[in-house]
Amino acid sequence: MKTELINKEIIARIERAGVFYGTLDYLDTEIIRMKDVRRIYSWEGALSVTDMAVNGISRGRITAPVSMVEFMSNNIIELNKCSDKATRSILSIETWKRE
Repeated sequence: MKTELINKEIIARIERAGVFYGTLDYLDTEIIRMKDVRRIYSWEGALSVTDMAVNGISRGRITAPVSMVEFMSNNIIELNKCSDKATRSILSIETWKRE
């Protein structure tokens, strides 16, 4: 599967898994692989995942990054290339820690 998103920062919405930020490393008809991945549990400042990829977020509950994650390709709901603005905002959010 050919895509211009390889090696780009993306927001991925994955069925039954949630929303993830990271760098798309690999995509084919069976798997999607992302690097430096942070799960975004909740967010403020964006109406949708698409809006998040364009404008970023103002607050959120985001996990610490993990080096690599793979999902089944048939579970992808959407992949959105992140703008520089969105990337900066997401990376500026402090890692969520349980209190």
